[in-house]
Amino acid sequence: MAELLARFGSRVPGIDISEQVAGRLADELAQVPIADDEDALRRAGLEHPDVAIAAIGEDLQPSILCAMNARLRC
Repeated sequence: MAELLARFGSRVPGIDISEQVAGRLADELAQVPIADDEDALRRAGLEHPDVAIAAIGEDLQPSILCAMNARLRC
């Protein structure tokens, strides 16, 4: 979804804990910091997004918690 939004001209940052994934997305997205905690989001300037989409593996609970946390920060 992020790649599609970027193709339509939106500034889309991403975040991942995997260097491999971040490297693959670096050419397509505005920025892709490698991080796994809230402090890293703050340092990357991703603290107050207009929209947040969480897609974390196959377990739904971390995605829900991430989206809720992002919503509380907006």
